[in-house]
Amino acid sequence: MVYFQKYGFSKAQLSTFILGCPLDAVQKHVVLAPCWQPESVGILDAVPIGDGRLSIWNCMFNQRNFTYIVAGVGAGICADVVMALQETPCQKLLFIGSAGSVDETIEVGDWVVPEAMVSADGLCRYLSDDCGVDCYGQEYRPHLGMQQTLADALHGTVHRERGISVETLYSQFRHIPAFQKMGCRVLDMESAAVLKSATCAGIEASVVFCISDNALLQQSLVTVPETLTKQRKQVRQEVMPRALDGFLQI
Repeated sequence: MVYFQKYGFSKAQLSTFILGCPLDAVQKHVVLAPCWQPESVGILDAVPIGDGRLSIWNCMFNQRNFTYIVAGVGAGICADVVMALQETPCQKLLFIGSAGSVDETIEVGDWVVPEAMVSADGLCRYLSDDCGVDCYGQEYRPHLGMQQTLADALHGTVHRERGISVETLYSQFRHIPAFQKMGCRVLDMESAAVLKSATCAGIEASVVFCISDNALLQQSLVTVPETLTKQRKQVRQEVMPRALDGFLQI
C-alpha cells in the first residue's frame, strides 16, 4: 500500500487516527458493534482505552481478554475500523448487531448466525482495486468454523440464513421483495462491508445478529411494540454472553 506514502503518511498513522488508541493496546480478539454498549451484552469489566471518535474498551470476560469497539451505524465507519485493525494484534473479529427480518418465521428476539451476507451497499466497491465495478449482489462469507462455534454456543434455535446489507432505512422497504428473490431473509447495514474488509485485512471474521424488527409481521422499527423491544433487549443481555464465550475460546 505505497499509495499512503505518496500522500505523506503511513498505514499505522491512519489506523491510529481512526481507532484513537495505541495500536498495540488492541487485543487478539475484537468485538465490533455499531451501537450496542458492552453492558447491554453482559460485559461488566470494561476499561476505556481510546480518546477518539470511537468508543473502545479492553474487556475481561470469563478470564479472557478482548477489545470491544462501538463504531457507529453504517458500513463506512465499520469497514474503516476493520481495515485499521490490520495494524494491530487483532486476528479474530466478532461483529454483533441488530438485523431486520424479511421472513415471517424469523421473529423479533431470534438469533441469526448468517451463512453469507450479500452487498447492497456502495462501500464494498471501495475495497476493490477498481472502485468503478459495482459490487451489488456479491456475496461475502464469515469464517465457517467460527460461525459453527457461535451457533453451537448459542444453543436453542439459531437461524443460519443468507442476509443482505443495505444502505438505507427509509428506502429499503420498497425493495424487500427483490431481497427475498435473492434468497435473503435478514438485512442489516454493515456486515457485508465488514466481512469484505476483514478479508482484505487478513482477519478471520464472524457475525451474530439479534432480530430487532420484522416488517412482514407489522413489526417494523417504527411499529414494533415497546414490550417486545424490551423483551428482546433482555434476551440479548442474557444470551449474547454465550456467543462471546464461544468466540473467545477460538
